Amino acid sequence: MVAVVDRVCCVQGGQLREVTRRSSLILTLCFHEGRVYDGGRYGQIYDTVADAKVANREDWVLSLCSHRGVLYDAGSYQRIYETVSGREVAARPGTVHALCSFGEALYDGGSYGGIYATLAGKEIGR
Repeated sequence: MVAVVDRVCCVQGGQLREVTRRSSLILTLCFHEGRVYDGGRYGQIYDTVADAKVANREDWVLSLCSHRGVLYDAGSYQRIYETVSGREVAARPGTVHALCSFGEALYDGGSYGGIYATLAGKEIGR
């Protein structure tokens, strides 16, 4: 799977085939529990192949990350959420550009300059 501007495509038989299309730029894709999810400038998160909306956000979705069986999202809305439940797990003083699952921890970084252990709420680097 690959995001190409406002389309999600896959390669099938050596050809690029469109899976779905969104109203604006797709900025993030994530594989979680055997499904693909997308988010972007359209402020929503979709189960991509099913074309089913999973969540609405008030601004751009910049990052999706699967960590320990939970899908998380973050973006220009300066919050990190458990995507499906909608539970806010962290707030940041700026845009969250990246989420990363490594080992036992989920990490975030963005325009606020630090790297955080997201669920612990601790800044671990600058």
